Amino acid sequence: MDYLRRIGRKDILILFIIIIAAAAVLAWLYVDRERNRAVVLVGADADVAIAAYVEDDAPPAVMIVHVVGEVYYPGVFEFELGADVRVHHAIERAGGKTVYACDTLNMARAVRDGEQIRVFHIDDSDRLQAGEALAPGEPALININTATYQELQQLHNIGSARASAIIRHREARGGFNSIEELMNVAGIGQSIFDGIRDRITV
Repeated sequence: MDYLRRIGRKDILILFIIIIAAAAVLAWLYVDRERNRAVVLVGADADVAIAAYVEDDAPPAVMIVHVVGEVYYPGVFEFELGADVRVHHAIERAGGKTVYACDTLNMARAVRDGEQIRVFHIDDSDRLQAGEALAPGEPALININTATYQELQQLHNIGSARASAIIRHREARGGFNSIEELMNVAGIGQSIFDGIRDRITV
């Protein structure tokens, strides 16, 4: 009787082990099938997934506008492409017009991508109001009392060193009373002055 009981316990243990093994195999088969199914789904939707990723990570399209002349911070500025950008928006982005700017621009005009907006100096206002158009690409006069470091370097033979010297000189003496006083700046002689006298004002 004890022998039969021992045999029965052994059979039960073997059966229990077989059941556990079978359950483990079934679980592995199920997980493997789901993994393969997921791979197939990803492969089928790969184009859609990649397109969505590219769309999310793509930089926004922009419109680029260059503002120069009598504004406080001349430079290149970006706006959202397709936005209703007017001239006054671009000038505001450049810090607004200086006190030396003449009021000749149509501030309500729509701005185009790649456009340059030039705010003219008041010294050019008489010519503009008289109907005398400035030639295409003709630069506005540069006021040596208010011009920035970058604007001064637009003048012929005025590099970084001379631009810095001009700014130091006008700050030390409260500005220039005439364009001829520019020759009092170290490094600027008659020949350099003659080459830029038609481009400057005070």
